[in-house]
Amino acid sequence: MANATIKKPKSIKGVYEMPAESGIWWINYYIEGRRFREKVGRRSDAITLYQRRKTDARMGVKMPEVRARRAVLSMRSRRMLSSTRRSTKPPTRRPLDGR
Repeated sequence: MANATIKKPKSIKGVYEMPAESGIWWINYYIEGRRFREKVGRRSDAITLYQRRKTDARMGVKMPEVRARRAVLSMRSRRMLSSTRRSTKPPTRRPLDGR
């Protein structure tokens, strides 16, 4: 049998490879309606970690909180905008006829 076909691994819910055929596996799961994604590495490790995360969610084990990125970004952007408003003059209005 010269034409040996390569079997695709059976797909498992919440475990996927991205980019395709790269060998880098990710998990995707939801806890209380909130989506979580984690980069894992090997497929076998991804399957194990996915099962552990889902078990922890069912048992009510709290996930460690990740940095509040949106709050930090909004604070920084507010500071930047307030300093920009103070340092720039309002635009001057000129008549449309170019005088």
